[in-house]
Amino acid sequence: MKLVKKDIIIFILIFVIAIIEYNGFLTMHYATDTYNIINRGYSEYAIKYSLNDGRPMMCLISLLADLLNVPITLYIILLTFFAIITSCICVVFLKKIISKYKEPINIWNEIILTIICYVTIFNFMYLENLQFAECFVMSMSLLIYITAAYILVQEKNKYILKSILLSIFGIMFYQGTLSVFVVMTVLFSIIKDNSIILTLKKFLLAGIACIIAVIFNLVQIKLCGLFLNMEQVRMGSIKNIIVMLPIIFKSLPKIIFYTCNIFPTGLFLGFILSILIIYNNVDKKIKSKINNKIIIILLISIILPFAPNLFTQSSFGAARMMFPIGSLIGNIFILLYTKTSIFENNNVSTKIFEFILIIYMLLNIMTSMYIIYCHKKIEKLNKEECNIINSFITKYEQNNNIKIKKIAICHDKNPTFFYNIINNYSSLCYRPLALEWSDDGSINYYTGRNLEEIDTTIEIYNQYFKDKDWDKLSEEQFVFIEDTVYYCIY
Repeated sequence: MKLVKKDIIIFILIFVIAIIEYNGFLTMHYATDTYNIINRGYSEYAIKYSLNDGRPMMCLISLLADLLNVPITLYIILLTFFAIITSCICVVFLKKIISKYKEPINIWNEIILTIICYVTIFNFMYLENLQFAECFVMSMSLLIYITAAYILVQEKNKYILKSILLSIFGIMFYQGTLSVFVVMTVLFSIIKDNSIILTLKKFLLAGIACIIAVIFNLVQIKLCGLFLNMEQVRMGSIKNIIVMLPIIFKSLPKIIFYTCNIFPTGLFLGFILSILIIYNNVDKKIKSKINNKIIIILLISIILPFAPNLFTQSSFGAARMMFPIGSLIGNIFILLYTKTSIFENNNVSTKIFEFILIIYMLLNIMTSMYIIYCHKKIEKLNKEECNIINSFITKYEQNNNIKIKKIAICHDKNPTFFYNIINNYSSLCYRPLALEWSDDGSINYYTGRNLEEIDTTIEIYNQYFKDKDWDKLSEEQFVFIEDTVYYCIY
């Protein structure tokens, strides 16, 4: 698609909004995974996590950072900046696709469509994606999957192969957003063909493309594991379907209602119900045109993100896997925009829908900014606790004339995963010291030490920590034996 001056202006405007919304990430922030990267180093993290998890593109980026000796702060900020740019390109590209099937009738209509596309891409679930160093490859996967979906709905059969190749290329960046490819294929097909039969055909083709991409990804993981002597612990088994199905169905209502604690509780469901109720009261001729199509988008957006969890519990319920759920309201608005005249009429229904859309966008932005604020506050609290831990270690070293070289970490009966003073319980607000992939990394980073993590023996645990249940950091949680500190996390 050819870019015009208008597209550039729209890109600049949404880029400014996105920079304001995610400014807290761009001034450096520390996700729990960031401490793991720092602790292990770019090279080890790239091989052991990115490549072993089937993300070769992220592996190459990390290896390049290692080669160039890029400081961690510059590494995180640059990747976040590139992710925001790529996400803004997704917004513009999505808007151009929608405009191809229905051009805005005036400037205000253009603004409304831009807002719809913005909340579709920069939805509340996407906030979790943007916290990670992998945010750039995640955003690239979105752009590739949207492109693959657009190509697949074209009439010529030659486009099918291009779409399959793009889905394989996309999965090399990130697998967790693969469901976006299927959802967007169905959405674009509905907009273009207005036929349930043709939409079903495109849905099946997208599913086949995804299966091929997943097989390619699994082969890559297996080969890398074979050559580098690594084992992939996240891969599941077809045997898990019987176990996982009831877990998924039981968890679905909670995820829809609580939205992974990223959006205000119940409001996501409230917005959807409000849109459907108001839509249900507009002209019956309009309603009959897309009634079934809204139901289709609702179902696949809610169900497809859980497809990987039929085989594994890894990342179950994680917001980064729930992008289609986060984009659902935007996708419903896209259907209303393209298949009805709701946004062209200057009546009460039009104003109500526009009001809901704008309020939803503002609430998305405000919620993101608040959670990022909490996320940054946790960084300070984590640093303070690590400094206290360092003082305990230093005190022992000075009193016993010995250097601590190893750390063994365990948990008390009820570990505290969130700081009590932080009023948010999303993954962005986890207490780093309570998580096994970031506990020793946090301590090493803020204390300037290079402690080797070892396992706590059963004997040590039973003797010093069994049945303990602390609610704050204290010196009692530390036991020193020769050059090893045993730390029981409250």
